[in-house]
Amino acid sequence: MKINELKRFFKMSVFLGGLVFSSTFHSNVSAQRGRPPVARPQPQQQRPTFKPYTNPKPTIQQHAVQVHEHVDAHQNRVTDDHLQRVQLAKERTARVTREQPHYREVIQARSVVYRRDARPIFEHRVEIFKNYRSDFERIRRADPRHLNRWREVHFYPGFEYGTQAWLDVDTDLGDPNVQWCLDTTFDAGFYQTYYESEFTKHKYLQQAFPYAGTWTPTESLHQLLNGVSGMTPDKQSHFHRGLILMTEVLAQKLGTQANQLAVELDHYEVLNLDDGLTLVGVVSLNNQPFSFQGVINLDHPHSSDVFVTSFDTDLNNDQIGALNRVNATIDSLRGISVEGEPIGPDAPINN
Repeated sequence: MKINELKRFFKMSVFLGGLVFSSTFHSNVSAQRGRPPVARPQPQQQRPTFKPYTNPKPTIQQHAVQVHEHVDAHQNRVTDDHLQRVQLAKERTARVTREQPHYREVIQARSVVYRRDARPIFEHRVEIFKNYRSDFERIRRADPRHLNRWREVHFYPGFEYGTQAWLDVDTDLGDPNVQWCLDTTFDAGFYQTYYESEFTKHKYLQQAFPYAGTWTPTESLHQLLNGVSGMTPDKQSHFHRGLILMTEVLAQKLGTQANQLAVELDHYEVLNLDDGLTLVGVVSLNNQPFSFQGVINLDHPHSSDVFVTSFDTDLNNDQIGALNRVNATIDSLRGISVEGEPIGPDAPINN
């Protein structure tokens, strides 16, 4: 009796096992044919939260004496560590733009205004600087010794670096420093959204650039502004103050008001680990170009300084003294040696 019961139990088990296999097989086939099996309940996914504003500080090794550098097509020089932080800043800008409606609205509105109002002005100004560059080339070919005398005292007119115009500003107005420098409207809510609590900690982040539009958008300026966004908020705040002061000092030395200038940045360097910036370029006043070389101290922005001269002017002791003061500040901010070629005004120039 027990043997017969065991046989019946074994047959029943095989039959039920076949049903389970058949059900699973047909379920998989149905999925392949576009009729998916009943989906299992999935855990509810939470919407990603807005991460607090944090820009990493430069990586400092205790006993480091050399920093690897990056040189771009315009001979702008920064450390590799700086490039990594710029990438993090770009990722933050993309995230804030994606997650914050007001931020997107400001970008869209200011892009329309830029294309309508500012871009035609910049396009006209770029043509003026192109004419200046042609004049510079004629002077250089006519008297190469003249420029060599300036090089001997570590001054290179901005046109030697060969930067290009960057007129597509509306494609990067999400970068807070691009908008601060090139857009004439200051929306405090825009910057507070980006910097969060850091906005109220640093007073120069809360102030508009009174000379927005004075600096002509070039590839070098674009890269510089992206680079500043990769710095810590205190350094960005000091950059704002330093650029205001440099613009005002340029105007003062040329005997005019800052809003009467048109400035082109052709070359820049990040000194040491975000201790300062060297800016080299050309400023236009009353259809006359002047070359400048300036420095912004990112720890003490009020000590920023600039040297400016007409590039066809002969050397004199007063000019050499003024230039030496700027170069001394640059050298002091360099701090540590950079592996490779010398940086800044001492860098070799392609003829």
